[in-house]
Amino acid sequence: MKKLIGLFLLGILILALIAININPHVTFDASYYHVMAERLAKGNGFVEPVVWQYLNNYEQVEHPMDYWMPLGVIAYCIALKIGGTAGELSLNILIWAFLAVMVFREVVRQTSSNFCGAVAFFLCIFHGRNLFYLLTTDNFAFSALLGYLIIQTICHERPHAMRTAFFTGLLALLRIEGLVFAFFAGIWELGKSWRLRTAVFYATTFLLTISPWVIRNLVILGKPWTSNSKALFLVDYFDFFNDTASLSLSNYLAQGWSDIIAQKAAGLVYSIINLVIVPSHLLLLPLFAFGIVCLWAESGKIFSAFLMLSWLMCGIVFPLQSMHGTVIHISAFFYSYFYIFTGVGLHRLKTYFNIRPALYRSIGILAILVNIVISAAFINHFITVYEEDFTPYRKLFAKIKPEAGNKIASANPLLVYQLTGATGALASIHTSNPQYIADKFACNFIITDPRSVSPMDIDTSKWAMIASESGIQMFRRQENPPARED
Repeated sequence: MKKLIGLFLLGILILALIAININPHVTFDASYYHVMAERLAKGNGFVEPVVWQYLNNYEQVEHPMDYWMPLGVIAYCIALKIGGTAGELSLNILIWAFLAVMVFREVVRQTSSNFCGAVAFFLCIFHGRNLFYLLTTDNFAFSALLGYLIIQTICHERPHAMRTAFFTGLLALLRIEGLVFAFFAGIWELGKSWRLRTAVFYATTFLLTISPWVIRNLVILGKPWTSNSKALFLVDYFDFFNDTASLSLSNYLAQGWSDIIAQKAAGLVYSIINLVIVPSHLLLLPLFAFGIVCLWAESGKIFSAFLMLSWLMCGIVFPLQSMHGTVIHISAFFYSYFYIFTGVGLHRLKTYFNIRPALYRSIGILAILVNIVISAAFINHFITVYEEDFTPYRKLFAKIKPEAGNKIASANPLLVYQLTGATGALASIHTSNPQYIADKFACNFIITDPRSVSPMDIDTSKWAMIASESGIQMFRRQENPPARED
């Protein structure tokens, strides 16, 4: 027990030190969770302060949350109330340190090797590209925790219908694809014991778990769930943000079967890269595969089944979303068991091939070092990329900061709200003219960004430029525009 507590504290220390250099709210998803958690904590409920997508035809800026799932918002809201803003990220760190300890414990249980357990522990801590996202207020830690708990529960020989249903219910409240995972897990549990009792317990527990959200949706939105079927008919990913896009089955089929098949083939390739290649960095892939084979009867088969389901779902059902982040988020579901299999694979490789201790330990240490280097490289890369987007807006609002009651049409309304408290709507190269968006939602400011909205689209007789920074320009609606000369 002392060893596990020591590793837990070590994991917290390592992650906390790395997190010092990362803005926890710099990505869109992280910003969304932070903003909504703050609003929920202040009593504003699940009401979005900006229009950030156009799957629905919105008539006003502030509107009920109708696409995102609520669990991440609720978790961060609780963390915010307990520990303030620092509490949000602390929750991620605590969860991941716990998972790394569970990885260590499981590997040691399977191999009796503290060295292999330690290798798996550090691989989990330094897990490459996604380490950056873990250290933001995104939902990676929650997805990974539920993935670990669900696989752990399903791996039991006897059915644990109620426990599995509760965990999959939480996953459905965290991620849109959670409903598919819940159905799949229910079939698996039922397959252990084809009894009506098992099915009833599973269905009842699952429905009770998600029922508060279903009731809220029925009362507020007039439908049981917040996902939108239009997202399945994207011809281009950016149709998601296009207020003029026609998202229907007929329009989707009109692009032709060759384009549809090519789209799904690309989705399948991209999904397998993010689900398997990225976590393994290719170098760990043999150990990972060997570990699955060794633990096939215990956990390998259920892990592989979920992995196959995710691959097909991401690649075929929503390939465009998968190529822009969805599959990256889903991959977190598998991370703990990925490193359990890798640690077990390292040990079995040693025993199967009778590898000398020095070489075996060198392989483990090299794997850790490679993961550290890759993690550091991605963190430095993402800090640079996201700060390039974030910093100009921060400097712009240092010159002139709109009041909280203002509405702003911009290419990044959530970031604008986060920095200023001003609500607003999305206006970019993928939407109608920014002036149309501004008029529709009664915005009194427009922000142009050379990367997404050109100032050439603005009628300066109606909008006066009041500030600029790094090519980003801010316009204010003129209450009394100058008279036009004939």
